[in-house]
Amino acid sequence: MAAAQCPPRSPGTDIAIGIRPAVPLIEFDRRGEPRGLAIDIWMLVERELRATGDYGPSEFILCPSIRDQGAALASGALDVVISPLTITAGRMESYAFSQQYIASGLTVATRDSGAIDFRYATGIIRDTVTQPGVIRALVGFLILNLVVALLLRWALRAEGQGFEREKGPFGASLDYMIEAVSRTLGLKGVGEGFRSAAGKVLEIFMAVVGTALSATIFGVLTSAFVGAIGSQSVMPAEEVVGHRVATLANSTSQDFLQEVALRVGGPGAGWTCVPVVLSQPEDTCILTQTWGAAVAMLAGGEVDVVLGDWVALSYLARSDRFAGRVNVQSQTYVGEAYGWGITPGRPELRNAIDRALVDEMRQPGWRRRVEGALGTGTISPD
Repeated sequence: MAAAQCPPRSPGTDIAIGIRPAVPLIEFDRRGEPRGLAIDIWMLVERELRATGDYGPSEFILCPSIRDQGAALASGALDVVISPLTITAGRMESYAFSQQYIASGLTVATRDSGAIDFRYATGIIRDTVTQPGVIRALVGFLILNLVVALLLRWALRAEGQGFEREKGPFGASLDYMIEAVSRTLGLKGVGEGFRSAAGKVLEIFMAVVGTALSATIFGVLTSAFVGAIGSQSVMPAEEVVGHRVATLANSTSQDFLQEVALRVGGPGAGWTCVPVVLSQPEDTCILTQTWGAAVAMLAGGEVDVVLGDWVALSYLARSDRFAGRVNVQSQTYVGEAYGWGITPGRPELRNAIDRALVDEMRQPGWRRRVEGALGTGTISPD
C-alpha cells in the first residue's frame, strides 16, 4: 500500500529512479524538469551503466516522501533513489545503499538577529589568547615593559623628572611600570616630556611599538566582535527540544529529535511531531516535506529552530532567499553519510552503480564539482 504512493514506471523502463524535491541536490525548473547535483552525478553514472550494454532505459519518478521512497525500494517498485538519503542501519534492513558520496550531519539553523553574541566573541578572544604563540608574545611584552620601565627610570632621573621624591621607592617603581605600559600600548605619543636626544629616541621607539601593538590588539577585538555579529554559540542538543522546532518528515533528524526529547523528558514527556498542515500554535515539533519549507518557517518567525541536514541548511542559508536572515551552526550533533538507496532485488545493479560512482569520485574534478554546486567546505562539515 505504501509503495502505491509512488507512480508506476512506464512500460519498457529498466531502471526506475525515485526523486523528490531536495534543494540543493534536486530541484525542478519552470518546465518541471529535475536538475541539480544528484541529477548530474546520476547522468555520469548512467552513461557508464549503459556503456556495458547490460541496462536499458531509465525513468525519473517523482515520489512524495522519504517513507514512500523507502517502501517502493523495498518492494522493487523503484530500483534507485538518488534524492538525498542518509545511510542508517534501520534503512539497510529494508533496502541496500550505494557507496557513500557526501559526508553531512545533523545541526541547527536559527534566525540571524544581527546582534553581537558576547559569549561567542569572548570565546574567540579566549581561544586566541590561549594559543601557545600568543602566550609567548604576552610574556615577551611583559619583559619588554620591564626593560622599558628601567630605561624610563634612567631617562627621567637623568632629566630630573623621576618619581622617587614624591612616591618613594615602591610607588616610584609602580609609576614607572604604569608609564611603560601606557607608552608601549600607544596611549601616549611623542611629546615634550624629554629634552635629551636619548630620551627623545626612547620616546619615539615606545610610540612606534605602542602604535603597532595597539593596532594588533584592536584588530583581534574587532575580528572577534565583527565575527560575533549574528553568530551563535553552539546550542546543545538538549536545548533544541526546549524550542519550537521544524524538521523534515520521516527523516533521521525527526528520529534524533524524538530520541533527545525522550532522554530529556523521560518516557512520559509526550513530545511528538505533527505535520505542518495539522499544526497548532502550541505544538513544539513541526514536520515539513522539504528543508526549504522548514527554513521559510524559521525566517518567518513561525518556529525558533530548524534541526536538520547540514548540507541542505548551509546551502539554503547562503541562498538569495535566506542570506542574512538565517544562521547555521557549523558543529554537527551526529555525522551522517549520503548514499543512493537501491532495491535489494538487484544486487548486480548495486555493484555496477558502486563501480561507476567510485570511478567518478576518483576523478580530479570531483571535489570541485561538489563544492561548486553546494558551496565550499560541503565535502566535510565540522
